[in-house]
Amino acid sequence: MSDQYTPTGGQTIFPRINYLKTFNSRFEQRSDNGRIFLSGTGGGGDLFGDAALDLRLATSLSLTDAVSGNNLVTFSRASVGTYVGSDGLIKNSAINQFTHSDFGDSTWVPVNITKKSTNNPAPDGSNTAVLIGDSAPGPITTTYLSERLNLVGGGIQTFTSYAKGTTTGQGVFIDYYDGGANRARASISLDDGTVSYYVAATGDAIITSTDVGNGWWRCQLTLTPAGTTSYNWRIGNYASGDIYIWGAQLEPGSTASTLIPTTGVASGAPRFDHDPVTLQSLGLLIEESRTNLLTYSEQFDQGNWLTINSTITPDTIAAPDASITASTFNRNNTSTGNYLDSSSISKSSTSITYTWSLFFKKKDARYASLRLQGLYPSRADIVFDLDAGTVAVAAITNANFSNASGTIQAFNNGWFRASITATSDSHSTIRASAGCSTEPEEIDGPSSVVNSVYVWGAQVEAAATPSSYIPTSGSAVTRSLDIATIGGTNFSSWYNQSEGTVFVEAEAPGNSVIAGFDDGTVAERWRVGYGSNNNSVILVIDGGVTQTHRSSPNNSTPFNQFHKLAGAIAVNNLSFAYNGTVTSDSSLSVPVVNVLNLGKSTGTGGYINGHISRLSYFPTRKTDADLIKLTT
Repeated sequence: MSDQYTPTGGQTIFPRINYLKTFNSRFEQRSDNGRIFLSGTGGGGDLFGDAALDLRLATSLSLTDAVSGNNLVTFSRASVGTYVGSDGLIKNSAINQFTHSDFGDSTWVPVNITKKSTNNPAPDGSNTAVLIGDSAPGPITTTYLSERLNLVGGGIQTFTSYAKGTTTGQGVFIDYYDGGANRARASISLDDGTVSYYVAATGDAIITSTDVGNGWWRCQLTLTPAGTTSYNWRIGNYASGDIYIWGAQLEPGSTASTLIPTTGVASGAPRFDHDPVTLQSLGLLIEESRTNLLTYSEQFDQGNWLTINSTITPDTIAAPDASITASTFNRNNTSTGNYLDSSSISKSSTSITYTWSLFFKKKDARYASLRLQGLYPSRADIVFDLDAGTVAVAAITNANFSNASGTIQAFNNGWFRASITATSDSHSTIRASAGCSTEPEEIDGPSSVVNSVYVWGAQVEAAATPSSYIPTSGSAVTRSLDIATIGGTNFSSWYNQSEGTVFVEAEAPGNSVIAGFDDGTVAERWRVGYGSNNNSVILVIDGGVTQTHRSSPNNSTPFNQFHKLAGAIAVNNLSFAYNGTVTSDSSLSVPVVNVLNLGKSTGTGGYINGHISRLSYFPTRKTDADLIKLTT
């Protein structure tokens, strides 16, 4: 199964098919007030048989609700993001660079064509396909909708759109044009998908079609744009007559991903992450926005990188993403002061918490070290053992640095991601350094012999934890926040305002919301998540007044580990369960809510910065005995 939900056989209109193929168990359907429920031993047995919503994020690798068989979640992230695939390699998520995949915005400019209606049956079963027709007569290539936009990431791009005829003998026109001499265009028969080339002035242009059923074709144009950085992307009806179009997408790379719907901003696909060593599916990765402040994360011979008594040999071995982009860092001598240095990164003249992370792989140096430094001697240091995959010398601070800590995480093929977090001094710059040694020494310590280590994926972010890798190549890059919500009728169809139970299984670094119900304000909400002391919490606020705020004991649910939590709510009757233990409250009112936020709180706060494996909702207040069973 793919890591980003991609139904096989082009059957994007049947997400339930992928779901059913995920589990090797016998399923039973039952109807309850017009809704279809699926249950079976492979999905949790009778414990989840009466769920009204069941997002099995780690097992289905999709946002599909196992109860309804539909995707009820609205997801967006206005940038590319990385994740670990089922093969243990770091990958880039897909992104749709078009802000309106439904052609429903003025950015899609009509040329000799009219959008006649926008509520027609589409390949996904919705009524969102657009009917277009000529404003000028004849089978010409100047009847189209056109969008001009800048690209994300550059390089090879893939433009796709779905099309369907209203009668036989029709075709669809697909085109790329930079306003000058560079273009690629073709017509595609909507009878049999035959591609006829008319212009292909770019050397690597490939135009194809895929039959996705019910008369619909997914038309694809893949090429490396030339010329300027702003380009025209066009779709139209080559033959006279009305045709349907739907689902425009423009993404980096040569592969067409499952459509990512957009209705106002470009959006990346949801990321279904994996443990890079065990390959365990971790579920949906939700993160706040972060910026990699280093301008070259992989090219250590570029930009402001300095080699102090050392050398860098670029592109020597396979990196954690399988590309041959990892570098070799070589000590030049056995004396002190051999290290790789980022040079200065500008910051405000205040104390700020930073996390500096780098991928290491042993060559012949057993120990690797990291340093964050302000105005010397203010700094924080840590040393890692690349044989044991552990912290060899705990993080320490000097002068005006404080609160230092560090982590090391194993990746595939002998790689480790090491990090140090510390609060800086108030100097106006900070710098990040790395080194290696045969001894467990800090960066400027000696080594018994000259030695080397492989490095890749440098990242400095103004935050207290490392986030997913953000590649850079010439400038700092910001990964946008993940937004996953259920609202409108997608919410009201399963939520019970008077009582209910939510179950979650998730891991996070703490101070985060896993499931947050609200009405768009902080006055009406309830949520389940993690607190600040390796514990878990439930919070209920009604009418702006806190009704209850129950917490598990400190250290009962350690951070960065998966735990099962459940909150059951009704008037004067609440219980909160964590890993088989229950705490209760008998005095509270219930807020009226209309949206579920996955992995965050109201607004942009409380981000989980972690993984949700499963989220389920029951329209009844489960008994304490059931809560214990659910969370054990």
